[in-house]
Amino acid sequence: MMLLNPPLAAGNGHVLRVVAVCRISTVHQDERSLEDQEALYREWISKHRDGPVEIEVLASQGSGESLVRDDYIRLIELVESRRFDLVLSEDLGRIARRAHAHLFCETCEDYGTRCIALNDFVDTAQEGWSQNSYFAVMRHEAYNRDTSRRIRRSKRNRFLNRGPWQCPIYGYIKPSGATSIDDIQKNPEAEPVVEKVFAMLEDGASFAEVADWLNAESIPTGPYCRSEAWNGTQLSEFVRNPVLKGLRRWNDRTTVRRNSTGLRRSVKAPPDQLLTLEVPHLAFVDAARFDRLMRVLAERNGHFRRNHVDGRDPREGVPRQRTVWPSQHMQCGICGETFVFGGHGRAGHIFCRGVPAYTCWNCSSLDAVDAGRRIVRRILEEIQCLPDFDTEFSALIQEESTRLDLGRRQRLAQVESRLRAVDTGEQRITSAIRQAGYLPAMARELVALQSERDSLLLEEDNLKQAGDEQLELPPMEEIRAMATNVIDEALLDSSEFGRHMRRILTRLIAVPHRMIDGWLVVMRAFVEIDLAGLIGTPRLTDAVSTQLRRRFVVDLYDLPQREAYRSQVVELRRQGLMYSETGVQLGITGTAAQNAMALQRVMDEAGISDPHVRVESPEGCPRFRRHRHRRFQFHLQTGFEAPSSKTDWLSGHS
Repeated sequence: MMLLNPPLAAGNGHVLRVVAVCRISTVHQDERSLEDQEALYREWISKHRDGPVEIEVLASQGSGESLVRDDYIRLIELVESRRFDLVLSEDLGRIARRAHAHLFCETCEDYGTRCIALNDFVDTAQEGWSQNSYFAVMRHEAYNRDTSRRIRRSKRNRFLNRGPWQCPIYGYIKPSGATSIDDIQKNPEAEPVVEKVFAMLEDGASFAEVADWLNAESIPTGPYCRSEAWNGTQLSEFVRNPVLKGLRRWNDRTTVRRNSTGLRRSVKAPPDQLLTLEVPHLAFVDAARFDRLMRVLAERNGHFRRNHVDGRDPREGVPRQRTVWPSQHMQCGICGETFVFGGHGRAGHIFCRGVPAYTCWNCSSLDAVDAGRRIVRRILEEIQCLPDFDTEFSALIQEESTRLDLGRRQRLAQVESRLRAVDTGEQRITSAIRQAGYLPAMARELVALQSERDSLLLEEDNLKQAGDEQLELPPMEEIRAMATNVIDEALLDSSEFGRHMRRILTRLIAVPHRMIDGWLVVMRAFVEIDLAGLIGTPRLTDAVSTQLRRRFVVDLYDLPQREAYRSQVVELRRQGLMYSETGVQLGITGTAAQNAMALQRVMDEAGISDPHVRVESPEGCPRFRRHRHRRFQFHLQTGFEAPSSKTDWLSGHS
């Protein structure tokens, strides 16, 4: 056994617990490299450790620059659990890149876990390890930069020397063993197809229409496409490829690293880095025709683009998930999908995500700001109307407190009893190992007991901490104040507003409705709030959730005149006033009064008190035509259940 200063020591005095980090960067690397790394670790441990060892191998594939890799996050969790004595890696680059590798070593030092990087001569148990870590980080970063430059230089040179086209698109044939772009050939069968595609687009057809034609003709998407069917986006990329006019482009885009996550994203490269190569034998259409179609498409689709502010896209660099509420929070009452921006190309309007995917027929859109303000104002009204807690409810809280405390004490006694049994089992196995030596079965049993002990200790801490909490309900006035502070209407257009709303808003569903005497479709929001999430104590939350939960319906539209004045017209008509007199008194025309009374008669015949009825089917609504498209296939989200009616929704509140 080789000497190591200081020697490897087990935290429990018996079994050395090791995390072995194995990683390859890309799918093109040989997966056997992971096995080679694991074999290296096991051989090294066998030379430096004579006692029992438990090794957990973290083998993964991914970029070392990424800080959101599952294996990297898992590694940090294992270190912070304090269950392992050693993190072993071939070099720090296997764990992370840049300064984060050094920070990981510091995390290991904070949690009492030794970290050893063999090739970098880093051992956090030795004095002066940080200096070696700094130099290792600098060296790995320099190697990465040099390797990146070398790869780009090689690809650039191969492109200029008419190197082969690695992944040809539809319409081209790459012979086996091709070594040059000149070896690539056009597929004769694709020439009439490309001609038809360009002709349809020139005649005003949309990309979706052309894609439907290609699918109907069973035209394949290409040898390297993941999808077997054409769609508008895919066809747009195909048509805009300049190789169709005999011109190859290289380095049109590049990647930049986002330092906060380590992930890379594609951006447009500077113009001076763009390289072009003429390949006339690959041209399907004339260059002038190609350029003319590109100008036509740019003008035709220009109004769908976002308006730039000071020459820049206002959403540049903003994650798609950070959107303005209620987008991506409101659910469609038909299919259960979320509402997103982009409703029919109207700025600020949201609609069901299933509509552009042809999986939902609910084509109605909403003004996001107007709908959000209506919902927020109604929520504030409901909060102010919450009744104060009475004496009877306070007594129920105390009763609930007594019941919870009794259950907590019983469970705490069970946990403490099991902990004593686990300690006894560990002592028994430890004594057996000392007498009979190391046995794999005993080691596995000891590891299982140690894992169970850790879980029991955590549960014991939680139970004891829960016992220190007083089950005391804040005054209703204080709860109202907390809710009002969270719902600040002035921040409605902020992306952080949605995060605050999630604390109290449990359900938000938009359901299409129409007047019983008309066909115009409007939207109603079925809302459920629960202020118990603001209190912060889970024991209180379970006890008072029903008291602080409210359901209500918000009309996301302005009432038509015949409905707004209907009840007043009915009352004045009962008093014997003529329609003209009724109109004068209410400030409307006599015809409007007649329309309001006609609506009342229709409602009486139907036996309803609410003139708005839920739209159950797209049939009968002239503006709903999405379901007639050949691509349409309705899809209901798993587990979603839409409100059947306003009455049932309100009666469901307990």
